[in-house]
Amino acid sequence: MNDTAYLKQLAEGSKDSLISHLEIVYKSISDKEVIGGITVKKCHLNPLGFLHGGMSAVLQETLASVGGNYIVRDTGQKAVGIELNCSHLRPAREGDVIEGTASLIRLGKNLQIWQIDLHNQHGKKISVSRCTLFTS
Repeated sequence: MNDTAYLKQLAEGSKDSLISHLEIVYKSISDKEVIGGITVKKCHLNPLGFLHGGMSAVLQETLASVGGNYIVRDTGQKAVGIELNCSHLRPAREGDVIEGTASLIRLGKNLQIWQIDLHNQHGKKISVSRCTLFTS
């Protein structure tokens, strides 16, 4: 399922934020999965010319947080990241298209756990992470 209206509202609310400055785009969302990504630009690179690990982490935590807040959208609660563990598997370079998929692993009363996988345009996994969100 894809909540197009929510994604449009999310993009509008992200204007002038880190999300818009880094050009993160959202593609689909449901109660169990969020898909989004970036096209790697020079501003996303480390001094060696590879996608900065921090950029991968920002994308991964963003997708998990978007999913977490989507789940609690009608409850008045907010979901915020309290832990992120990333493993970077292969480099990405300027021009690569990175797609991230955040998948809900566990939904508890106050904690959510998400797994986020980043793939390049060739379908190769470049980074994996686990993000824990606190809801209140």
